[in-house]
Amino acid sequence: MAKRDIKYKFNNMIMALAIVLLTGMFMSACVDSRDLTDNIIIYKINEEGTDIEEVDSGMSTVPEDTWETITYLLNTYWLDASGDNASGELYERLSDVELIDIKVDNNALTLEFNSAYNNLGKYEELLYRASVVETLIQIRGINRISFKVAGEYLTNEDGSPVGFMNEDTFVLNPSSFFNSYQEVTLTLYYSSEDGQSLVREERTVHYLNSVSLQKLVVDQLIKGPLTDDAKSAISAETNVISVTLSNGICYVNFDSGFLTQDVTVSEEVVIYSIVDSLFALGDIDSVKISVNGESDMVYRDSISLDQEFHEDLSLVDLSAASSDAIYTEDSEEE
Repeated sequence: MAKRDIKYKFNNMIMALAIVLLTGMFMSACVDSRDLTDNIIIYKINEEGTDIEEVDSGMSTVPEDTWETITYLLNTYWLDASGDNASGELYERLSDVELIDIKVDNNALTLEFNSAYNNLGKYEELLYRASVVETLIQIRGINRISFKVAGEYLTNEDGSPVGFMNEDTFVLNPSSFFNSYQEVTLTLYYSSEDGQSLVREERTVHYLNSVSLQKLVVDQLIKGPLTDDAKSAISAETNVISVTLSNGICYVNFDSGFLTQDVTVSEEVVIYSIVDSLFALGDIDSVKISVNGESDMVYRDSISLDQEFHEDLSLVDLSAASSDAIYTEDSEEE
């Protein structure tokens, strides 16, 4: 199918979807404003289908209307830098993939595609999904995105739900993404809203080979949960100096930001958010935590850091909804 046909197909879909959305999906939505200081960047697959490249969307003024922004970006995705229709073998294969529905609910965007989406190869699908998510997550009022295919939520190869994705899902370097990515499902433990227990979340992350799984876990803990009614136990101001694994001991070294935590989160929740999440990787015997390389201190006048910590799941709130449930269709309707 010619590239001009692709653009025409998308324009027709957008017109049809506008009629659906104007019946009330967006009219009743109350969205939060996101601060954007730069133009929205469109992340596109290159013509060879081997890489993701960045293209300025030209949106120096971002529309307040969420729907207007989505339609503009979806149209522009199919154009190259000169404004002509995009070309390349991958774009030919993508021509059969149709977007058939868009929904926004509580800052969550759901894109539904036709069954042709399932015909994409593993790397093609990942490149396409990463590029779309990284592009649309920049829109005001959107903080998470999910994909559906022919009425069913997108799943990983093992059948588990892909779930919500955001700017942290794809830990990528556009210049080397295709040849360097790995995929892993992490079990992470975040603080409950009251700071007195742990909430379990499973998250599938695509990351570079150069990043260790232990470092990836700690980074994801700081970035915070997608799970409702949970928050990061570690302050966003905390920087990770190093995370290393040696002889079964995982050494986590933070800067002094680790000492300035949310006082509503108990010190046990902070420590075991880290420890239990790292133990979930399955190759760790103990965890040692230090601040600027020093562990000879008592954390918040309560817990000595001069020790090896071991898994303790007693703080996990088993009644809390974990993210693997949140990502299912039934739970979203609750």
